[in-house]
Amino acid sequence: MVDALARHESWRFAAVVIEKAKVYPDLRVPHRFYPEFASSVLKHVFRRHLAPGTDTVLVFTDTLPMHERREAAEKAIKTACRRELPKATRFESYHHPSASNPWLQVADYCSWAVFKKWEQGNTRTYDLLSHRLADPELDALRHGTVKHY
Repeated sequence: MVDALARHESWRFAAVVIEKAKVYPDLRVPHRFYPEFASSVLKHVFRRHLAPGTDTVLVFTDTLPMHERREAAEKAIKTACRRELPKATRFESYHHPSASNPWLQVADYCSWAVFKKWEQGNTRTYDLLSHRLADPELDALRHGTVKHY
């Protein structure tokens, strides 16, 4: 199923890269981390890649196991949607196991490819998917030089 979706012509993905060691310790808690970083990829996609006239946006995430993380992620998504989408655009967010949504499996695969590139210097899978990137991945902490651990 994932292979079939990967061959589908009309999809793109966006990625944000975050070097954990550069994240300020007080931003590592879920209620601060998700609003700070999860919203950045949504903002980027909505500002640069939302088709004119879009009337509904659906945001899907994998189910987050911890209640605090789930609430923080949901709040970050809703805040980004309210702030960045045109007022007339409806939005919904859904959180369920990735096994039940093949597009979440595609997203996991794309994330894994970006991880392999940045963490291990292995670009084999990334190179196969790079034509699907909406834009080069965003390095959220590219200007940071301090590592906190």
